[in-house]
Amino acid sequence: MELVKIAGAIITDGYLQEETKLFNSGRFGQTSKIVIRDQNEDAINLCCKWFNKAFNTDLRAKRGKNHWYISFGNKIIFRYFSKIFKIPTGEKSSVVCVPEIIMRSAESKKAFVKSIFLFEGGIDHRTGYAEVGSKSRELVYGIAEILTEFDVKPDFVSRNEDRNGWKLRIRNKNKLSKFLDLFCEKGTMKYKQLKFHLNIEKKNSNKINSEINMLFPRTRENTINYRDVINSIQKLENSNIEPTFKNVKIELNREKTVVYEYLRKLEMLGLLKTNKIGLIKIWNTNKEVQHA
Repeated sequence: MELVKIAGAIITDGYLQEETKLFNSGRFGQTSKIVIRDQNEDAINLCCKWFNKAFNTDLRAKRGKNHWYISFGNKIIFRYFSKIFKIPTGEKSSVVCVPEIIMRSAESKKAFVKSIFLFEGGIDHRTGYAEVGSKSRELVYGIAEILTEFDVKPDFVSRNEDRNGWKLRIRNKNKLSKFLDLFCEKGTMKYKQLKFHLNIEKKNSNKINSEINMLFPRTRENTINYRDVINSIQKLENSNIEPTFKNVKIELNREKTVVYEYLRKLEMLGLLKTNKIGLIKIWNTNKEVQHA
């Protein structure tokens, strides 16, 4: 299963590189390199663990500018993935698919999807939906087929390619619970994020601030997170401006759907309270909960 998971990592966030090199002896020879990169340290640490167990290597995650990675040369290991799993060398993002060898057992299918989700999937911070995206239509449709076999049929699969490629999405809560058990690597950030959303009703509001700060950081400079929404409402409150939906939206400068989904989730978590003045809904911070 370690080999299967490594294959998933290479297919999504890695590549196999072969090139001819002039050695010090004056002879030309073929070099074989395996590279895998990801923004999450836990994903690369797991990948090192899989390599070390399968091949008795001693790989460790390396820190890049905005990511973590492994990069090493080994002709024998290289051939496992180029010949047995038939992963193309060089540029391959739009042509990769589910390797035929993986379709031979239920366990290998589960292991492969776990890896694909770890490296190329995500949990929508606002909704808790699970998503997998890729430039390869064949890969996304292949993953959708496997999920359907395990009674986790995606609620959405792209019919057309957009600027980000192809995508599948799972929205149904029962399917998400099953997806968590079958296709998420326990202990990873994505596992914790999905588990958080699935157990919102059981959470203690007084302990939740540290959780949302840790689990849902701002992923890019132009995005917002739960903390930004809470801060915007506190700013309005301190300025004696009613935190209506319109005012919160102006303060955050985001689309209606994005703002509403964050507000709704924060209300479910007990971090916000609502009341109405006439027909206008007001969103206030819950003063009984610490927002530090």
